[in-house]
Amino acid sequence: MRLILVGLLFASSLFANDIFKKKTEYICLNTHYIQGVTKNAVDKKESEANPFIFTIKKKSIYSNNEDKFRFMNKSRFIHNYSNKDYSLILSKNHELSLLPKKFRGQIQLIFKCKEN
Repeated sequence: MRLILVGLLFASSLFANDIFKKKTEYICLNTHYIQGVTKNAVDKKESEANPFIFTIKKKSIYSNNEDKFRFMNKSRFIHNYSNKDYSLILSKNHELSLLPKKFRGQIQLIFKCKEN
């Protein structure tokens, strides 16, 4: 029984972990932001008017407003990129988190991405 349970957990993690592909353009819409411990929704019209668009090339991310994020590290579930102003975290199921370094973790913008 334990072996079956371990097998099911492993299989579900393989199928649930939807990763980002290199050389593919993604369009990301801001769904919400976290300020301190409070989760706040973002207006859908405002989010659609200002999408975050990026492409992964080699070990860097290039955004639509010409920002470049260098690869920093990865774990099993996330890939971390950074530049002088922001930390960018790509996680499973095409989610992106953007953390302004100026605010030192006080605010976190959360995006849902899809291939363009």
